[in-house]
Amino acid sequence: MPYRLYADAMFGSLGKFLRILGFDTLIAPDHLLDKEIMVDLISSKRLLITRDLEFSKIYSKYLELNHLDHKLILYIPSTILEDQIYYFFRHLGIKSSHFIWNDINQISFLPRCSKCNDLLNEIDKETIKNDISEGTYSRFKKFWRCNSLKCNKIYWIGRHWDSILEVLMSVKKKENLL
Repeated sequence: MPYRLYADAMFGSLGKFLRILGFDTLIAPDHLLDKEIMVDLISSKRLLITRDLEFSKIYSKYLELNHLDHKLILYIPSTILEDQIYYFFRHLGIKSSHFIWNDINQISFLPRCSKCNDLLNEIDKETIKNDISEGTYSRFKKFWRCNSLKCNKIYWIGRHWDSILEVLMSVKKKENLL
C-alpha cells in the first residue's frame, strides 16, 4: 500500500485494523502532545487520522499555509469502527471490495503486524512447531511471522479473520447505500 498513515491515540483499533489490511500505520502514544505529533507528521508526511476537531483544524491550517495536500488529514467524528473504515476508504477513493476475499489465498495485500506495524512474511509451518500450541499447529496451514526481531509475533488464519471479513462486509453495505 502506498499510503502512510498516522492515527491519533483515539484510533488505536482503527490503526491496528488498517495494519492488518496492509497500510503502513503509526499509532500515536497516549502521552504525546499535539505539538509532538505535528513534528512527527511534518517530518514523515503521513496522513493524519484524528477525532480531535481542534487539532484537525490546526493541522489543516498548517497544510493550507504550506501549500500541502489537504488529503494529508482526515477528521473522523465516529467512534464506530465500521464508520471509521468507511470514512477512511471514501477519503482515499478505495473500495472495500478490494479487501474482501472468498478464500484466504485470494488476499491481494501484504498484511502488517497489528502490534508493531512491520511487514509479515509467510513462513514454513515446521519452523514454528515449538513456538505455538499443538492445537494451533495441527488446525492451521498458513502462518506468518513479523519481520521485527523485537516483536517476532506469529499469525495464522484463525476466527479473527471472520470478524475482519464481517467488518469489511458492513463497510461494503455502507458504500452500496450511497
